[in-house]
Amino acid sequence: MSLDSVKTKKPLHVFIVYLISGVFATLGMTPDNLGEWAIVCRTNDHYSAGMLAKYTVKACGKTPTTMPPGKVRRYYIAAVELEWDYAPSGRDLIDDVTLSESESV
Repeated sequence: MSLDSVKTKKPLHVFIVYLISGVFATLGMTPDNLGEWAIVCRTNDHYSAGMLAKYTVKACGKTPTTMPPGKVRRYYIAAVELEWDYAPSGRDLIDDVTLSESESV
């Protein structure tokens, strides 16, 4: 199954959790929309090995429950592109040499 090839007439809603290697998280989801949902690992090796799943939420004939308790928080973040100087001292601080002398460059 390839989720990239799934055709949809509606826009996709995406929720992303970024994790570094060796870290895990448990996520809960209460879908309030019917349809197909995807769980995908976007680490290249994992994704190409098939670490993805798709499930379908169908009407069950029951009245939907209220949303779980808690407060909805919306955060807005502005970003400005900035050229970053990764070595403002001009030195390789690990080998204590100038960047032109460093074998790391």
